[in-house]
Amino acid sequence: MSQDRVLGSSCHVEMFSIEGPIPIAEFDKFDAERQSEQLVRHPLGLVGEEKQDIYLGYHLTFNHGKVDASLPALMMIHDLAALAGQPNPRFQIIQTIQFADGTIELNTYPDAIIYGFKQAVDSAKSEITENFEGWARTCVRV
Repeated sequence: MSQDRVLGSSCHVEMFSIEGPIPIAEFDKFDAERQSEQLVRHPLGLVGEEKQDIYLGYHLTFNHGKVDASLPALMMIHDLAALAGQPNPRFQIIQTIQFADGTIELNTYPDAIIYGFKQAVDSAKSEITENFEGWARTCVRV
């Protein structure tokens, strides 16, 4: 018996402030990849190797078509903070996935950092795309 596929997903970035989160952007494509490395050891007296999975957090990628100047303005604030020797601004990433049966999965990546901003223009007839990456220590499923 087959099931209907996921209807859609949305992702937006919220920046922490004293007054609460500030919405920044909605994204066309969002990927979250759990990262880890394996520690391989061969204990004395045992046959074969043992592995341990070392958790390294989540690598995040964001892609969207340019709709306004909010993302470059955010990156400029980010750059100015870095040039002034201030710590990286922290963000909260929220991903919402709606299933065919109406249930919703909500993933939150708290205390994330972003980096690697890229703006691309292919031709006069194509849209301008903006991409960047991020990292979060954890994913919290709400």
